[in-house]
Amino acid sequence: MCSFTNWLGLWLSTVYIYGMLCAFFLPFYMPKKQKGTKYKIIGFSFLATYFILQFIKDKYNFGITGNAFKREIVYAINSFISALAVMTFSGLSTLFANESRKKLITRANYDQLTGIYNRYALNKILEDNLKNKAPFHLALADIDFFKKFNDTYGHDVGDEVLKSITDIFVKNVKPNIKVGRWGGEEFLFISNAKISYEDFKESLNNIRKIIEKKEFNLLGNKLKINISIGTGEYKENIKVEKLIKKADDNLYKAKENGRNQLVG
Repeated sequence: MCSFTNWLGLWLSTVYIYGMLCAFFLPFYMPKKQKGTKYKIIGFSFLATYFILQFIKDKYNFGITGNAFKREIVYAINSFISALAVMTFSGLSTLFANESRKKLITRANYDQLTGIYNRYALNKILEDNLKNKAPFHLALADIDFFKKFNDTYGHDVGDEVLKSITDIFVKNVKPNIKVGRWGGEEFLFISNAKISYEDFKESLNNIRKIIEKKEFNLLGNKLKINISIGTGEYKENIKVEKLIKKADDNLYKAKENGRNQLVG
C-alpha cells in the first residue's frame, strides 16, 4: 500500500505535465475550434481535471514520503516541466504573433482579389522613389469596356477578368517594373531607373499585344479582352501628382482614339 501511495504521489506530483497540456490546448487549439461547442467542453474538462488532481494531491497529502532523494527528483522534474512549458508557450506566442503580423502586412499592402500591390503600397513605392531621388516612369492601364463584362456576365466573371489580366501582367512584366491595382479595373506600372522610357513603353505594349491575341475562357465564357495604356515620362523635379496626371491624360487619349493601344 505504501508503495502504491508513493507511486500515486509521484504521478500526482508531476501533474504539471497535465497543466502544460492545458496551457497548449486552450490558447492555441481552442481558438481554431471556437465555433464547436464540443471543443469548448473538452477544453474546460481539461482545466477541471487539472484542478481536481491538484485538490486530491493536497487534500490527501499524496506526495513522495520517506525518501528525500525521490522528492528532489520530483521537484526537479516539476521545475524542468514548468520552465519548458513557459519557454514553449512564449515561443509559440511569438511565432503566432509574427504570423499575424505578416498577415496584417499582406492585407495592408496587397490587393485581396488579384494578389498584387494595392493603392496604398503603390503610393509608398512612389514616396520612396521621390525620397531617394530615383528616376522612374509611370503607366496607367485600363481594361476596355470592363463594365460590359460585369453587366453581361455578372461580377464573378468580372473578377475572373481582373485576375486573368493580373496573371498576364505578373508573368510578362520585366523585373525592374512594378505593377499594382490602382483601383477598379485600373492598374499602375512603376519603372525604376534601370529602364529607359522607350523600353518601358515597349515592354507594356508587348503585354497589351499578348492580351489582345489571347482568347480567355472564364467560367465557361469565351471572351476577348483588350487594354488601353497611358504613360508618363519622368522629368527632373517633377511631382508625382503631375506624372500620374500625364499618364492619366494619355490613357484618356488612348480611349478616345479607339482603345486597345498605348499612348505616351
